[in-house]
Amino acid sequence: RVVLGLVREGKPSTQTLRRARLTPDAVTVSRLGTGPSSALLVKVAAFTKGTGEEVRDAVRTAPRDAGILLDLRANSGGLVTEAVTAASAFLDGG
Repeated sequence: RVVLGLVREGKPSTQTLRRARLTPDAVTVSRLGTGPSSALLVKVAAFTKGTGEEVRDAVRTAPRDAGILLDLRANSGGLVTEAVTAASAFLDGG
């Protein structure tokens, strides 16, 4: 808990803030169409524990003729080992 002292237009006030743990999904998967071979969009927000395997699972379960878009925009980084695991889904022998 944090109590902030504020002054707005010359009037003092206080606000109490409580910290909360953010738990956004590191990986979200969606289809870019309605057909059986529509492309798959895999967004990776961060490379946290388990992210690499989630990406690999999404790639494995995609239809063989579906395209896969890997969206790393706004990715905050993270564990190199998870990034390597995710990348291996797109490489021969991965």
